[in-house]
Amino acid sequence: MRPAQAPNDRADASGAGAPPAGVAKAQRGPSAERSGARFQSVVWMVAAAAVVSFGSQGELRAQDEFPRTTLGRAASCYYALDYPCVVELLATLPVDYPPGDRGQIPGGLGPLDLPLLLEAGRILAVAQLALGEETQARSVFGWLLEIDPRFLVTGTEVPPRFLAVFYEVRAGKLAPPEAAAVAVNAQVLSLVAGRSQQARKTAVRVAALPPRPGTGPRLPEPLIVSVTAGGSWLALTGADTASYKSGYGFTARGRLVFEERWVVGARVGISLHPVLRENLLDPGKNELRLLTVAVDGGVHFRLAQGLALEPGVHAGLATYGVSAWAQRSGPVFGTQLAAQMSWLAPVLVTVEGGAFAVTPLQGGPRASVVLHGGLSVGATF
Repeated sequence: MRPAQAPNDRADASGAGAPPAGVAKAQRGPSAERSGARFQSVVWMVAAAAVVSFGSQGELRAQDEFPRTTLGRAASCYYALDYPCVVELLATLPVDYPPGDRGQIPGGLGPLDLPLLLEAGRILAVAQLALGEETQARSVFGWLLEIDPRFLVTGTEVPPRFLAVFYEVRAGKLAPPEAAAVAVNAQVLSLVAGRSQQARKTAVRVAALPPRPGTGPRLPEPLIVSVTAGGSWLALTGADTASYKSGYGFTARGRLVFEERWVVGARVGISLHPVLRENLLDPGKNELRLLTVAVDGGVHFRLAQGLALEPGVHAGLATYGVSAWAQRSGPVFGTQLAAQMSWLAPVLVTVEGGAFAVTPLQGGPRASVVLHGGLSVGATF
């Protein structure tokens, strides 16, 4: 471990930066001191949780799980002003985790690892600037913006001239032509004594400019809730076709989608089927009534913006009877395939097809298979 090095010596000699930590309270003020303490405590909590959860790991390298212990060690060095230690631990980040293809998180990492990766890149770039390694820091900033164009350098310990370098790099990746001029203005203001507050305001203008589309990962929604209702057509099969016709029905469903992958839900369906054989003793008994209540589960496959497929299965209870809803009952098991269309969010249109089997609790083991298809309309929340 190399000894801690305060960035003042290098910054004074080369003009490359100012100390990102250890700034006197008189300069920062009580409010900035409290904000910096809160930010530092968050990083320390992340690092502590990583050490407890993952234990000891080797040096930083490309792998399926982000090496959180290494980030914890780097964060400890960062707040101890040991910038050479930070660079030594994290210098290979851009090589080990290159930006993925459009819409992909680098290195096969999960969505929960992305904030940690961005934080590791942030403290690496700040440490490089504190050591006068501006070229390397610009490269790291560019790498961070390729991963997430919305990324911004934060932290009250980061001086304005470091922010100016970041915003200059960011301006080069923005579509509006005025971005470069705004960034240069921010850099000039940050080098003038007593103008740091104005430099920060100018930097905010740059942050408000939209990033160039087509880069960076799209994070999945943590939870999607939807409710739909619509009509369906149900066709009986086998021996049931000798007694009943196919009929129309009504279906209502609620569903939860977790991380745009796993689907759980519940559904209720009713249908009416005309009787083929007339009951001479009671002409009013002329239709079969079927009620199903089930829970379902499946997998969500996002095909494109606003379009997804959801194969799944469901299980529940069915009750039915001739001109009655509860003459008989039995378990129901089925499978379904649904196409979910949400091009006009929050409106959700669902086209679904499938089959289910009803096994009566009375009258023997024979199961009745029903084919169904339908169209539902609802909303997502």
